Amino acid sequence: MAQRRELPRDWPGLARELGLRVRQFREAYETPDGRLLTQEDLAHRAGLSRNHIQNIENARNNARDASGKPAPGPGNPGLATLLAIARALNVQLLDLLPDQLLPEDIRDRPWPEGDAQPAEMDSA
Repeated sequence: MAQRRELPRDWPGLARELGLRVRQFREAYETPDGRLLTQEDLAHRAGLSRNHIQNIENARNNARDASGKPAPGPGNPGLATLLAIARALNVQLLDLLPDQLLPEDIRDRPWPEGDAQPAEMDSA
């Protein structure tokens, strides 16, 4: 079995920023009937559970230790999960990622005209 890589030391902060970006895009998304997208709606569109969306937005996971006891930590969604969320929100995958994970030359992303964009992308 492949060995798991260590998460970056600053991963909890990056996970919070990722969750914030997902939430901001979700809250900015308007359905054809004029409703805002709920976590349940996003989960259905992305083929995930509402709990999974909630965990990503809140930067947490439901991990367990070797004995099976809860040992939650910062969220760490996989690529397939992030792609599903990006597709469900009609945004590019890179738009969901925290700037610190991107090469410097694309960190200041210009938002193409007509693309979905969150109201404010300031980290809290």
